[in-house]
Amino acid sequence: MDSTLQARLFPGLDIKIQRSNGLIHSANVRTVDLEKACVSVEWIEGGATKGKEIDFDDVAAINPELLQPLPLHPKDNLPLQKQKRRSVNSKIPAPKEGKCISTGLLSWGCAQNDVPGA
Repeated sequence: MDSTLQARLFPGLDIKIQRSNGLIHSANVRTVDLEKACVSVEWIEGGATKGKEIDFDDVAAINPELLQPLPLHPKDNLPLQKQKRRSVNSKIPAPKEGKCISTGLLSWGCAQNDVPGA
């Protein structure tokens, strides 16, 4: 059996299944049995939960996309996007030359002896 398919099958995955009457619809994988090479699936029909076991070969025939290998580096397949940088203008004016600004906790442009309480 194809290891790609085995790697892609897991409980909770929605796959397409074919019923004995030929109808194809979605079902949820409940278990994966590697020894028997099959999955058990469930679906809701007429308010009742139904289920069946499906061989890996039948899963692959109805879900060929599961046989395609996953890309090794998903970032390599994405187009590059330019990041927009916002320029932020500060609303706080810079201290003027020779002026000492003190808020009590912080001081800008002050010599040690210019700061009150220092």
